[in-house]
Amino acid sequence: LHDALPISEGVRRHAVLAFASDQHAETPGFEAWLKDQLAVYGDELTHLSYGGDICDKNWDQPTFDGFKAVLDTLMPGKYSVTTGNQEHKSGAPAWDTLGPGFTRLGEVLVTGDYIIYNFGAAQEAMIFPDADINALSAYLDGAPSNIPIFVVSHFPLHLSVPYESHGIPGGARETQGNGRLIEVLNRHPNVVFMWGHNHTFQDPRYGTIRPAGSKFTYTQADVTQKAEIGFTYANMGSFCRGDTYGAIAEIERADDTVTVKLYYVDTNVPMETKESAVITFAADGSVNADVTLSDTTNYVDMFYLAGWYDDPTFAEDY
Repeated sequence: LHDALPISEGVRRHAVLAFASDQHAETPGFEAWLKDQLAVYGDELTHLSYGGDICDKNWDQPTFDGFKAVLDTLMPGKYSVTTGNQEHKSGAPAWDTLGPGFTRLGEVLVTGDYIIYNFGAAQEAMIFPDADINALSAYLDGAPSNIPIFVVSHFPLHLSVPYESHGIPGGARETQGNGRLIEVLNRHPNVVFMWGHNHTFQDPRYGTIRPAGSKFTYTQADVTQKAEIGFTYANMGSFCRGDTYGAIAEIERADDTVTVKLYYVDTNVPMETKESAVITFAADGSVNADVTLSDTTNYVDMFYLAGWYDDPTFAEDY
C-alpha cells in the first residue's frame, strides 16, 4: 500500500477526503479501492464523496443495495453520494429521501477547514439548471472565502472530445448552462470543482487537475471560444471498464493557511501518469495551485492517446 504523504514540521493534518465516481455496477473494484485507502489512513479518512453513476445503463436495485452496503460497512456516517445521469433512469428512487448520505444538491459537510457541496445531475440529460446554479451562487456568496469548497458535480464544465462509441449528435458532450456556471464559479477562487461522467481517454482532461488561469473549449456554438477559469477544476476518476482510481485530498492547516494535497490513487498506489496538486488557501482569500506531473504523460500526450492530436477544436492552453 502507498504511504500517506508526510506532514511538514509545524503542520497538522486535519482530514483526508476521498472522491470517487462512475462505478457503473462494478462495485468490487470500488470496494477494493476504498479498503486500500482505509488501510493507509484509518480514522484520518474523514469523508468519501461519490459523484454519481452507481448502476450501468439502467437502474438496478440490487447493484444500488450492494453499493450502499459497502459504504455503510466501511464508512458509516462518513459519506455523501450525489446523482449522475444513471440515477435518473426509470425505477430510480427519489434521491433526497434515502437518508443523510444521499444529497443531490446542497451542503453536505462543513468544517472550519473545508466544505463539501453536492451539485449532482438534475436529470438524465446534461444540463445545469438555472435553479441549481442560482442556489449554488447564493450559497457561495455567503460561504467563507479562505477555505476550500469542494463542489461535487457529475457533469463536467468543458466541451468534451467525441465518444466514438456513443454516437453523440454533434460529436461532443456539452453540459447546457456551463457558461453561466463558470461565470458564477469564477467569483469564488476557493472552489475546487470535482467532476465525473467522462471516464475515457477520449477526453484528455480525464484524470487531470486544472488550476485557475486554465482555458478550455466549452460550447459547440463557437469552438473558438475558450472559457478561462478562476478556480480549481479536477476530475474524480472512475471505477469501470478497467479503471479503479479516485482522488485523495489531504487537508492540512498551518496557522491561518489551509493546504490541500490532491492526487490520484489507482487501487493502492499513487498514479505516476496522473497529475497532482498542492493548493494553498490563505486567510485573505488568495489561492495558489501548484500542479505537477510525476511522469511523462502530459496534456499533449493525452491528446495523442485520445486520437485527437490533429484536431484544433479542442486545443487548450496548458
